[in-house]
Amino acid sequence: LVATANDDDATAATLLHAEEGTGDTVSIENGLAVFDGLFIAKAGLERNKLRFTTSLPLDGAISCESIVFTVGVGPPHELVVVTDASSATVTGGRAFSVPPRIEIIDAGENVLVYDYSSFIKVEIYNNPSKGTLSPKQHHGTFAPVVGGVA
Repeated sequence: LVATANDDDATAATLLHAEEGTGDTVSIENGLAVFDGLFIAKAGLERNKLRFTTSLPLDGAISCESIVFTVGVGPPHELVVVTDASSATVTGGRAFSVPPRIEIIDAGENVLVYDYSSFIKVEIYNNPSKGTLSPKQHHGTFAPVVGGVA
C-alpha cells in the first residue's frame, strides 16, 4: 500500500480529498501506485507538496515528495445565492433593500475572483402577482460579474 498526504502543514493535509470509490491510500499494482481522483478543493494554497509513503519493508527510502505546487481556481461550475433579497422586506415599486448577491464558484467551491467579464441574468421564477422587474435600460435584468460576484 502507498498513502499520500499534503506535506505543507497539518491543516492543509485535511484538505486532500479523493473522488468516491478512490482514496488517499492505494494498492501497488505492477509496480505502480495510481491515485486516480485525488484533489485539493481549496484554491490559493501555495507551496503545497505531497508526501507518498509505503508500508513495504524497503531497503531504501519508504517515502518521497512531489515538487512544490499552488492550487488554482478551476473552471466555472455553478451559481450560488450568497445574499437573498428575502432576508429583508421587499416592497413593490422600490429597489430591494438588501440586493441579491450571487457568486460563481468552481467545483471546489472557490469563487472565480478573476471573472470580470460575465453577466448574470435575473428573472422572476414564480410570479403569482404578475409583477415585472425594473429597470430594463442599460444592463437592466443583467448584472455584471465583478471578481466572481454579481
